[in-house]
Amino acid sequence: MNYTGYGTDINLTYFYTDFENKIEYSPLGYINNVWWTQLNNVQKARTEGLEFSAVLPLHDRLKWTNTATYFLQSKNLDTGAALINTPELTVTSSLDVQLTDPWSVNLLAEYVGKQYTTNVTKDTTLQKPHTIFGLSTNYIVNDAVTVRAGVNNLFNKQMARSTQSYYLEGQSAFVGMTYKF
Repeated sequence: MNYTGYGTDINLTYFYTDFENKIEYSPLGYINNVWWTQLNNVQKARTEGLEFSAVLPLHDRLKWTNTATYFLQSKNLDTGAALINTPELTVTSSLDVQLTDPWSVNLLAEYVGKQYTTNVTKDTTLQKPHTIFGLSTNYIVNDAVTVRAGVNNLFNKQMARSTQSYYLEGQSAFVGMTYKF
């Protein structure tokens, strides 16, 4: 379903996907102070859920963009276990401010709901929900060049280290440039 009008774009989508040979990320944890991961093949898997998005103009130069994904099921069909690193709910919200015609600033918040971070066994690890923030800026130099910079994980959120099975990247900065030709 989709509604578009008055500068607003709202969308709701139902999805149902059966996979064959799905690649699933598995953390191995820290070994000698280095974070190690492994990719595993899942013969058959299924995901089902809802995706929602909304772009709402709040002012001539202020836009609010939101997305949410809710999994009704996320399952390894071979074992019946939940797929790991697939949160039940993920929500992203951003405020985009157009300061001047070439210059914009974006404040982003991302909520990641609880998720399994290890295979569902007697040693199952369920990662708690968390929210991180980001701040970025774009400047359009001319029709061909745009420069950008920002900070991810603005407040340097650290997850509790009760497990070696989950990794949340610390604060990082980025700069970039796009050249269109």
